[in-house]
Amino acid sequence: MPGLMIALLVALVLGLAVANVALVVLKPAKATGAGDRAAVLAAARTGVEPVLSYNYKTVPADAARARRYLTGTFATQYQTSIDKVVAVQAPKVRAVVSAQVDSAGLEAVSGDGKQATVVVFAQQKVTNTSITQPRVDLVRLRVTLNLVGSRWLIANLQQLG
Repeated sequence: MPGLMIALLVALVLGLAVANVALVVLKPAKATGAGDRAAVLAAARTGVEPVLSYNYKTVPADAARARRYLTGTFATQYQTSIDKVVAVQAPKVRAVVSAQVDSAGLEAVSGDGKQATVVVFAQQKVTNTSITQPRVDLVRLRVTLNLVGSRWLIANLQQLG
């Protein structure tokens, strides 16, 4: 009987230890002020589509729409790319790129809860005069979002191999 009591006591202690570890591991994302997981994922999904989309006829308006979802130096880099590459090259080949996010998952949240990293799987439908029919490109991205005021904004995009 004492052996059974010791085994039960050990099982109870181990169970409590596992529960405490689970609380410590699972609690930080919520407790650090990372905000609602759904809000981070929604911001990534909503922002990536306009950032990866443009129509040669409406490049300035498309860029303005995308900039609403950007912050920091990435917003400047994005605009520079639009001005120097897309606005120059897209009209020459009548390029239209339409992005659609298929799925997204939260990868990490910073300790202070003000930055999150999301992996996004998307596709871009591409049409232009250099191809005979529309092409669909699959895209995998690591998207860094920063909490700016009460909004999650894209601070970086990194294409994954």
